Amino acid sequence: MIKMGILGENFENDAKAFAAFLTPQYVGQIQFIPIGNTLNGGTPPIKKILQLLPAAKAKYKLDALLCMLDLDEDTTKKWAERHQWFNQISKGTDLKIIFFIVVMELEALILADIDTFNKVFKIGIKYTSNPKAENNPKAKLREWTGQGKSKRKYEEKDANEIFAKLDFETVYKKHRGQGSFQEFIDCL
Repeated sequence: MIKMGILGENFENDAKAFAAFLTPQYVGQIQFIPIGNTLNGGTPPIKKILQLLPAAKAKYKLDALLCMLDLDEDTTKKWAERHQWFNQISKGTDLKIIFFIVVMELEALILADIDTFNKVFKIGIKYTSNPKAENNPKAKLREWTGQGKSKRKYEEKDANEIFAKLDFETVYKKHRGQGSFQEFIDCL
């Protein structure tokens, strides 16, 4: 079995949530292990990551590392910054590195399975667009919640609960195109 660390911008809301989402699909093949519990938002500093990787690799006997970063804005400059960050991480470790630029934010994957989101928040939103094309999915989720039947407002900390319930096949089919979840899974 492959042991793959998951490193995201935020340990709780990204790394743990994404591990909860992927784990059921790869039981017996890949064990996803969230790492970087001191990371709590923004692009993680390279120096900090390269300092924590040796201990994480030894503790969990990692074979590979999945690095996730939100793109936040679809510009040539942002793509270049993300690739530069990834290249610096790759050069600083002997782990096999898999890089996933989340277009635009991890919440776009929630939009891909809007039915699960609706069940969690007890609402009836219809969303048929490609979630990868949504400029600010987090704001969209917040806009739809906290009113009417949904007394609860979406917060990033809800990601763990939602990702544990997302339907993998639905997300795979709907988050498509260059830089999509579909493309990422096809590369695994």
